[in-house]
Amino acid sequence: MNKKTLKINGKKTVIPLSCMSIYDVCVFLNISPKGKIAELNGEIIPESHFIESQIKENDCIELIQFMGGGN
Repeated sequence: MNKKTLKINGKKTVIPLSCMSIYDVCVFLNISPKGKIAELNGEIIPESHFIESQIKENDCIELIQFMGGGN
């Protein structure tokens, strides 16, 4: 089998085994990693560490983007 399953933003998602990092997942999902923060299995991962983060089968990833605004 050349795919793995992750939970991304609460949804079961199947990705290629070649996706080895949070950065790879963003590219595969066509999501710009710019300005994002990720939570990987409960641990906060800043954008600056997306490339070196290692993901594996059944990991849980939450991708978060902060937005300005208010009064």
